[in-house]
Amino acid sequence: MNTKIQNDFISYLKNLFESRMFPYIVFALCVYIIYFRSAFFGLTALDDVALLTGDARRVFLSSPYSVISSFFQTIFNQQTADYFYRPLLTISWIIDTLIGKGSINIYHASNLVYHITSVCVLFNLLKNFKFSRNKAFAFSLFFAVIPVFSANVAWIPGRNDVILAIFIFTAFMFFVKFNDFNKTKYAFFAAFFFLLALFTKETAVVCVVLFPLYLILNRKNDFLRKIVLCLALCLLCTVLWHIARDPVTADMGTVKISLMLKKGLFASLAYLGKVFLPVNLKVLASWSGFDIALGSAIFVILGLLLYFSKGRNIKNVIFGALWFVLFLLPTYLQSENLIYDHRVYVSVFGLLLIINEIKISSKFRQPAVFFCVIYFLFFVSTDFINSLKFKDAGVFSSAASIETKAEVKPVYLYGLSLIDFEISEFFIRKSYKNIPEAQIAEYPEIHSVLAFFEWKRDNFDEAKRFIILANKKGNLYEPYSILSEILMKEGDIDGAIENMKTAFKMQPVKENYEYLKYLYNVKYGR
Repeated sequence: MNTKIQNDFISYLKNLFESRMFPYIVFALCVYIIYFRSAFFGLTALDDVALLTGDARRVFLSSPYSVISSFFQTIFNQQTADYFYRPLLTISWIIDTLIGKGSINIYHASNLVYHITSVCVLFNLLKNFKFSRNKAFAFSLFFAVIPVFSANVAWIPGRNDVILAIFIFTAFMFFVKFNDFNKTKYAFFAAFFFLLALFTKETAVVCVVLFPLYLILNRKNDFLRKIVLCLALCLLCTVLWHIARDPVTADMGTVKISLMLKKGLFASLAYLGKVFLPVNLKVLASWSGFDIALGSAIFVILGLLLYFSKGRNIKNVIFGALWFVLFLLPTYLQSENLIYDHRVYVSVFGLLLIINEIKISSKFRQPAVFFCVIYFLFFVSTDFINSLKFKDAGVFSSAASIETKAEVKPVYLYGLSLIDFEISEFFIRKSYKNIPEAQIAEYPEIHSVLAFFEWKRDNFDEAKRFIILANKKGNLYEPYSILSEILMKEGDIDGAIENMKTAFKMQPVKENYEYLKYLYNVKYGR
């Protein structure tokens, strides 16, 4: 009787595991268990405040008609153009705002949904890539809990790379189907999702190289027709995207190839280390010799495992390595030293292709399974703890300031997060003295904050000096607002009005409008 019950139970578990919905339920549960607290997090003050708050921004996000407007502006919607043309990301916030009436909890909850969706799409992509169901399930489960992805789920703007992954993974899945079955409809489905990916984040453009490369490495019947159709559709989508993007974005300028090569090598190794051994995670990571050394060690270990693996497919290894490197391009193009962990989200798919080619001898299978279980639990616990750093502006900026001491941005965020401006001033000025002027120039916001401190102390001449430094970039409204207040106290009403008009034009919030109205009343004696 006991044997029968035991056999029935085992049979039940086997049927449950083999059921169609089981993997998706497990993915959702894992993500929920790790990140459910993030649904109650606040804002970090790193981009999310600018993107989601303020009177003008709330009005924009609260209108269904803004879905169309999103395609005709950059993500920050500033008077001066920026590089970030990502309309589908903005539309995701519009949907959240309409559902949650501006509740921050809804934005965070949506991040969980996007991450779960991405994992589910990855699972199907891996199966189409000829992974066994069990292996696709295991790889996707690990993908769901990789600690370096904490920012993608717990930080609201981090969803950008998650949504990108959903579209890229779906596009590539249809592209693999197109190569396998030679049905034109799959090529058009792939092109459609590729276009959506382009309108989510500009990084998707690397698929113009990766998709044809996949065809070349996995050549099948009717190869010439496939590659011509692939190139035509990819280029057509890219041209359409560029036509929409070009009028509203700024010129990125010339990028030095030597800088790209150096930064690309170091960033790739640093990210490699963070993905496999997340022991030095930072909310705003700077260049770290430890991460680069760790990544180099992992690179050597992977190389040795692949070298001794019999039956490996070297084409998949090459394609996976190029996928990993090319999707990190935004990091290579940045002039700052910070490397943001959320950018590695899509790239990890390339690592999965590489790991799949590592063949474990049968005598090591059992220890390998035990190691993977321990490794998985390590990932879960690390992810659970690391996500807490994104709880709110105070926690986030404190972590940034402690973990990344030599950078301006963490110090700036930390200074702003404190209620007492004198304490804020202490932290900012302390770091300001140790940071080269050339590096500070990359962050005019810190000069704006220092101008604010001097204004609060009625040191107007010193405040004006910092305002001049802050205005070199010309895209901050706060210096104009501060200068308006200073000129008002000095009796220059016209100068105060002109500066406040500039501030209001750049940031049409209620506070700027009310002060501008007050200045006109003073001028005309109302």
